[in-house]
Parts: sequence; structure tokens; C-alpha cells
Amino acid sequence: MVRERTCPRCKTTSYRNPSMKLMVNNCGHSLCESCVNLQYARGQAPCYDCGVNLKRSSFRVQLFDDPMIDREVHLRKKVLKVYNRRAEEFSSEFDYNNYLEEIEDIIIGLMENKPCALDALEKYKRDNQSDIKRNSAKRPWARSFTHLRCFK
Repeated sequence: MVRERTCPRCKTTSYRNPSMKLMVNNCGHSLCESCVNLQYARGQAPCYDCGVNLKRSSFRVQLFDDPMIDREVHLRKKVLKVYNRRAEEFSSEFDYNNYLEEIEDIIIGLMENKPCALDALEKYKRDNQSDIKRNSAKRPWARSFTHLRCFK
């Protein structure tokens, strides 16, 4: 069963407007694309729900029915670009598991808007720049699909 999506600001539904796209912002609240374009046409404006100051560029298309899932996926991708070490880089499984727990703690902290989580992410990024760059260049899945083209 497909769940009907509704813009909380203008109350447009996906039933009445099948081409409606919901956009989710950095704080996890969503609006339809029309409302985003109207409200943020002149630059910054507060989030209709929590009052955080946002720009149009703070919004992205909502992929899941629950905007908080979109937010978690977005934050997880952001963190995993920085925390990109692999199991074989650790001396023991215990050390690797601690590393994975650290990643989850940071993601949970970011989901809860804890400033210490963002600070920890930035500190790790500063302290491990060369490793991050080396490991991002080694991602085999990123290079393996570059030769594929869409069929016409």
C-alpha cells in the first residue's frame, strides 16, 4: 500500500497532485517543492516547524515516507565519507568493532543535534585527512560503475 504524502504547509496531497515532490531539509522537516520555492525564493527563511534558519540549498528530494529516515540516510552518507576505514586496517576485530560503535555514536549524536557529535566528526576529519583521501580513492564500487551508460 502506497502512503499518501501531504505537504504540511499548503496541505497539497500526492493524490490531488501526483507529480508533487516533497523536499526534506537539514533539520528533518518536509515541504512540497512549490512551498520551498516560494518560501526560500529570497534567500534565508526559518523552518516552518522548528524555526531553524534555512536556505533553499538546505532541501533535497525526500525519498522515504518518513523525513527522519531521509535525514538519517543523509547523515550516514556524510559520516561514512569521513569514517571510511576498512576492517583490514585494524589490528583486531575488537578495534574495528569499537570504530563501528564510534560511527554509530556520531550518527546518533547528529540525529539528536548534539554539537559534540559535529565537533567529533570535524576533529576526526582534521586528524585523518590523508587516510580519508587514500581510502576514498580506493573505493572499488565508486570506480566500477563509471563505464556503465544508460540504454537509449
